[in-house]
Amino acid sequence: MTSGSFNAPCKVYFNTDHDQNMLEKLTSLWSASPPIEAEKPYDPSDPKLNPLNPQGLKPCCACPQTKSARDDCFLRYGPTAEEDCKELVQNHLTCMRSLGFKI
Repeated sequence: MTSGSFNAPCKVYFNTDHDQNMLEKLTSLWSASPPIEAEKPYDPSDPKLNPLNPQGLKPCCACPQTKSARDDCFLRYGPTAEEDCKELVQNHLTCMRSLGFKI
């Protein structure tokens, strides 16, 4: 053994969480694998995530025919609309679900 050489394993002590975070960042820069992207939340108006909605319609613009019929029924029947317009509401829900909207 020569003078000044040291063969013991090196220990690293961290004074703060900041030091630990800094080491993790540096280590990630040296790693071969790219960072993992967070999964995008499901968006029914994104055609890439929802093939049922290729035009990328937002919920407010989807199914205009069934939406219009439903709205007209509610305006026409007022207080009894919930009972009188059940079929039109169901038709609109079916249309929205066919485009991938979870309602």
